[in-house]
Amino acid sequence: RSFLDWSFDMKKVPFSRHEAVLLLDAYLNSVATGQPRARAAKNVSEDLRKMAINNGIEFDKSYRSESGILVQMASMESAYVRMSEMNLM
Repeated sequence: RSFLDWSFDMKKVPFSRHEAVLLLDAYLNSVATGQPRARAAKNVSEDLRKMAINNGIEFDKSYRSESGILVQMASMESAYVRMSEMNLM
């Protein structure tokens, strides 16, 4: 496949900074409002998939899936909590 063909294995496409900011925003909003993380993950997944479509990226059902977003949000939470704890010391 061509280097420019974005339909290759989507599981290995790293999150961009913009996507990471959307994930962090969803995590923080979920914490602040009590919104269930599953709902936040669903919204982020839909937004990231729309972004991909708008950028002409072809993807499969695993690309930025809700379950994958939940994993990424858990990672964001871990990093956020560690940074918060370090700032309290």
